[in-house]
Parts: sequence; C-alpha cells; structure tokens
Amino acid sequence: MVSGNDIERMVQEAARENALFADKKKLDGSLPQAAGQPPAGREDKAGELVRALAGCRGYVAPFVFVYGRTGSGKSTVVKFVCERLPVAYRMVNLRKARTVFGCASLILEELGGGEAAGNGQSTSIVLHRIVERMEKLASHGAPFVLVLDEFDSLFSDRRGRASDFVYRLLAEQERLRQEGRMVCIVAIANSPSELDERLRSRIGSAPEIYFGAYSKQDILAILKDRAAAAFAEPVDDGVMEYCARLSADEFGDARRAIDLLKAAAEIAGPAGNGGIDKKHVDMASARLQKDRVEAALAGASFHLMAVCRELVRATMLGGPGWYSTSAVYRHYHSFFLQNDVDSERLGYRRVAELLGELVSLGLAESHAGSKGRGGFGRQYRLAAAPDAFMRSFPGLWMEAEKERQEHGARMKRFKEESENQYVGEYERRRAKEMLESERRWWADFVGA
Repeated sequence: MVSGNDIERMVQEAARENALFADKKKLDGSLPQAAGQPPAGREDKAGELVRALAGCRGYVAPFVFVYGRTGSGKSTVVKFVCERLPVAYRMVNLRKARTVFGCASLILEELGGGEAAGNGQSTSIVLHRIVERMEKLASHGAPFVLVLDEFDSLFSDRRGRASDFVYRLLAEQERLRQEGRMVCIVAIANSPSELDERLRSRIGSAPEIYFGAYSKQDILAILKDRAAAAFAEPVDDGVMEYCARLSADEFGDARRAIDLLKAAAEIAGPAGNGGIDKKHVDMASARLQKDRVEAALAGASFHLMAVCRELVRATMLGGPGWYSTSAVYRHYHSFFLQNDVDSERLGYRRVAELLGELVSLGLAESHAGSKGRGGFGRQYRLAAAPDAFMRSFPGLWMEAEKERQEHGARMKRFKEESENQYVGEYERRRAKEMLESERRWWADFVGA
C-alpha cells in the first residue's frame, strides 16, 4: 500500500529528474516546433503542399497523398500549412480506431456530426452522415480539406473492406466537387502500398508528397531550437550533435531525437553534476528502445508476438542483418513444434502480413532483396537491438544461447573427427561431410 511518505519521496524523485528543465513541454515531440515557424528542413515539402491546396483561386486538388516514415514531419507540416491557408480543415487521427467502422465514426465525430452508435448503424449510414457534414463545411465559400492522419490504420482491419469505404468516400467527394463544393482529402501514411488498383485509378494523378528521413543537420536544427527554450542552462553542442547523429543514422526521426534529449536530461538530473553527457544519451537510448518495444507490443495478438519473437531469435542466432519471410516462417514453425503450442499455426501468407504489421509498428524494417538462387523477395530486420526485446521475451536468451552452444559443439566434434589421424580415411571423410552438412543446416536454419 502506498503511503504519504512514498508519495512525497516520488515527488522529490520527479523534481530531481526535472532539475535541468526550464520548460519541459518544449521537448514534447507531438507539439509544434515553434509558433509561426515551419518545421526545419521541410520548407520544400510545405511548398509542395501549398501548391496542391492553393494553386488557383479557390481550387484545391481532389486528393493529396503525403507519405514517409514515422517522425519525418508529415503531420506537423500538413497542420502548419492548413492553419495558414484560406481553407477550412479538419484533421482526424485514424490510429485511435481499430476497425473501418471505428475510423468512419472518428471522422464523423471530428466533422461535428456527433458520435456514431455502434448498434444498428452500418458503415454506409455513417458515410452518408460524413458526406452531409463535408457538404456543409464546404458551403461557406472556402475550400474544405479533410486530413486523414495515420491513413494506413484503415487497412489494418482485414474484414472491414477498407478499400470499398475509401472508394465510396472518394466517389461522394467527386459528386460534391461537381456541384461546386471544393473538397480535398489529404491522406497521411507511412507508405502508399495499401492502395489497390481500383483506388489508384479513382485517385488518378493526384499529387504525392514524399517525406524522406531527416538529415543530421535538419535534426540538429530542430534540437537546438527546442533545447534553447526547454533547458535552464545551455546544452553542450556535442551532446546535441550526438543525439542528432544517433537518430539520423538509425531512423532519420526528429521526434526520436527530441525524446532522446529529454530522456537524457531526466537521467542526468538526479546525478546532480550540472549537465547532460554522452553517457546519459546512451542510457536514454537503451531505455527508449525498451519502452518503445513494450508499448508497441502491448495488446498484440499471440501470433504477432510469436512472429516478432522469431525475428528476434533469428537475429540473435545469425547476427544483425536481413531475414527473408521464408526464414522467419521456418522459425515460427519450429516454435510451435518445440513448445507444443495450443493454438492453430498460421499459414505463410498471414505470417508475411504480420511481418508487415511489425514494420508499421516501427519494430522492424523491410526491403526487397535477393534470396540467392530463389530470386528476389521481401526481407526484414529488427529496427531495435535484440536487447530491447528482453523484457518482452524473457526466456528467449537462454534458448538461443543453448542452440548456439549445441551447434558449436557439433561443429567442434565433426572438425576434430575429420582431422583425427588415428581413424580410417572413411571415418574422416564422413566427419567432413557431417561438418559441411551442419554448416549448411545452420545457415539455412538461421536464414541470414
């Protein structure tokens, strides 16, 4: 039971953690960079969006696709531009919903149409109400822009017919535009890959604005701007450059750099040595990786956890590198065999989809790579060090170490037997074959 003394002690600890801050909210990565200032390094992207939304006397493009990796400034730039143009706009974060109906309900609520009741209402009814609200919002002379942030979330509901919903929304939007109401939809996503051919045909040659990773200099400029207002005393330039380099090399994510500097300050505060050091940044990086992994896997399904576990396992056995879908699937398959899991094993295609979900969660990265004689295919690697997953999969380290030691022992035995001069030629040749067989089996098993 928590006592009053415990609360007082916690308050004192929190005060020590915040000893270096003058205005901590300046290091809140979800808040705008600075009033009236465009995000550093994204002036060209702001210009592209302005041309799409204010190109000619009240005309706005029907659809704009804004995409790029997490933390690249997409949402910040879109909000910054929309707030400064003569348009009415509403921004909806679809990450808050898990289903297509939930996304539609969020859109309706943000448009001022009230909350959609789950019982007795279909997605079609909610869509009808959304269109009514868009019609009213676009009837006041200014163009209306509907910003759908985290657009990818719509397509995570495999049963909700997300493509049908988007197609019908675009069809209704086209009708409104034919009636003279300038309605634009801006979709913000990590990747445009979710759009099927029917949607691409409907969208046509819509503007696409790609946000690449921030450069080190861009991240450093953002950090300096935030740090100047956030801390009571100036932060060493070398520390901020170190934060910028770590974030640029690993993710190109400005939000991560801001979080890294903030966490480093929280660690340095109780030390009482008056400032942030690189060692505090390293400690903060390790802590943030673990926290990010745990937050991303919180509430994950059993099979998503299993696929993630096996990608971690492959990395621990084969080292940091790219692993094919087939390799991860083999590990997933062996996990069921070794642990007698009381659950139905998923097929190859569904495991591939779950690997895609790990990418969306920021736990893995993917690219199209060579599979050797097998041609080309999608490959995956962890987006964090294996140690960051330790608390999520506590027994995996002992299991992987045991497998590695058993493989090493077999390799050593076969090698010694192949070089033993006191046995016959047949035995030595047989040992050499077993050594090569073990080497090939391990490479195939690990899948690196």
